[in-house]
Amino acid sequence: MNEAADPVAVLREIAAALRTGAILTLSLPPTVARAWSEAEVPFADFALVETDQQWIGAVSKRRPSRIRLVDPVYAKSIAWALGSPAIHLAVGPAPHPRAALLPYLREQSLSITNHRFGTPLR
Repeated sequence: MNEAADPVAVLREIAAALRTGAILTLSLPPTVARAWSEAEVPFADFALVETDQQWIGAVSKRRPSRIRLVDPVYAKSIAWALGSPAIHLAVGPAPHPRAALLPYLREQSLSITNHRFGTPLR
């Protein structure tokens, strides 16, 4: 999260991650961390306090499987720093509160095909 990110969108993402049981690490700039600490927002268990530049430098070392950017300011820099298409990079706030849950749930795919000679195993 950078200083320009919408705090409501960030709190929505935190709630979605915690609700789904996802392992969460939140990167907060020092000014936001101070403000949230004064407001007694309980984030200390999963938050790192670092500047945007520190986070961009450290993210390539951490190698997370997924990154959720609420504010897309550094999206291109992050994608370049990661250097791997195997890391899922979700950018921008969720369009709807329920949609905030989707990045934290396990992905599944299902396909049903109609074959020329009938549907198998029916």
